[in-house]
Amino acid sequence: MREINVTQFEQVANQSLVFIFVHTPFCGTCKLARKMLETLEEVNDNYHFLTLNGAIAPTLLQQLKIKSVPCLLIIANGQVEQKIYSFESVTNIYHHLQSFTR
Repeated sequence: MREINVTQFEQVANQSLVFIFVHTPFCGTCKLARKMLETLEEVNDNYHFLTLNGAIAPTLLQQLKIKSVPCLLIIANGQVEQKIYSFESVTNIYHHLQSFTR
């Protein structure tokens, strides 16, 4: 996982497909969600996640209408296609991502 800032977000959001994990440093649920995403990266080469610290990007979070963290943004060609707030399990996240990586 690679951490990005707001400027980098604007650059990578225009790629054909990007997964951005929005978190805050002191969020316990975010730490659990990060471990799930790291597991997906380890077992599947198709998944590479960028991370964005929401605490330093409040205006961007407001623009994207992110309700809470953790949030996994699935962005395709500059458009937010899906926001995942409920991580539940690695399997659950995998099923969400599968429709975008087929």
